[in-house]
Amino acid sequence: MLGVALTPQPGKPPRARVPPVEFAGAARLGHVQLPPDRDGRIRGHLPHQLGDDGVRWPSLPLALVKPGDAGGVRDWNARDHWQISYARDAATPPTLRASELMAGRIDVSQLQGRWVLVGLTDPSKQARLPGPYGSDALYPVEHEARALVAVLQGATTRPVPTAAQVLLALLLAGGTISAGLGHGGRGRRMPLALCAGLAATLALSAWLLGRQLWFAPGGAVVVLAVALLAWAVSAVWRELRARRRVHGLASRAGLEAALHAVGTAGTPHALLRVDTGNAAAGCDEVLACRLAQLLRERARRPGDLAAHLGAGRFALLLPGTPPLAALRILDDIREQAAGPDLTPPDGHVHACDGSPCTCAGTLDAPGRGAAQPSP
Repeated sequence: MLGVALTPQPGKPPRARVPPVEFAGAARLGHVQLPPDRDGRIRGHLPHQLGDDGVRWPSLPLALVKPGDAGGVRDWNARDHWQISYARDAATPPTLRASELMAGRIDVSQLQGRWVLVGLTDPSKQARLPGPYGSDALYPVEHEARALVAVLQGATTRPVPTAAQVLLALLLAGGTISAGLGHGGRGRRMPLALCAGLAATLALSAWLLGRQLWFAPGGAVVVLAVALLAWAVSAVWRELRARRRVHGLASRAGLEAALHAVGTAGTPHALLRVDTGNAAAGCDEVLACRLAQLLRERARRPGDLAAHLGAGRFALLLPGTPPLAALRILDDIREQAAGPDLTPPDGHVHACDGSPCTCAGTLDAPGRGAAQPSP
């Protein structure tokens, strides 16, 4: 058995540095040229290579395992690439030094019943070639040995056609994003859809790999990961906008401190809650700005406190104000906040008579519909 070196020629088929063509049918001759990918890494081997002499040279592993021999060759005439497995497992062929074998330091019985490939492993005469990311750089003969193992085991994983890969990636990424945008993409619909799309992409790749087909999920995974990152950044930005201070209004922490003070003092008070209904509302929104101005104007007395709770929610603390009076104030605020093109905001009144207070627990409670005083 003999490896045939193919010398690349610019713009022409490679030239075989060969024995004559007549030997090709009688001997097991195969090319030893492993085509690198665009990044210079070797991930697969080429079953056949057409030389400038018109001979279609099979790969060395394929030539060694001819039809009729024991092995897993499925298609002798295949012309597509096969992915070579670089997993570190029991099937990884060992590399032995010829000098140690000749010196008797290696038991010859270890070679019985095995295929033996002989090649250079001297870094001064032969450079190592990089394999897939995460794998070690190997000498050409070691790459050929892994290709031979793949052929013998029938693990000749072939890439899915490029057009099919592009279509699958578009369907996975586009379908996932479309599903996430359904119903306006509200709530957690988008991140859940993106996570499901990532899981489906990886599961599809694993399922195809189990059927000796290679689908590169990198493109779809990158698109979905970038979309998930963009959603996370947008969510954080919305939250920061919702939590930012509105000029002239107290923060949530300031309101909670004031509620604790009036509750400790046993002072009767009313707490008005007004909600614009927009979780992303900020001071640049017309209704939110109008509400902020109205609440500042209503907080006239020394103990009154207007606050912005975030996410388009506002509150007004009125110590010493009866429930019915607080209800009228809330109705006035809602009427004044509404305009020709704006609907009245939702409102709620919670009143305490000086007994142990539960107002702080109502700050996050939904307040929709007609305003009602709470005892």
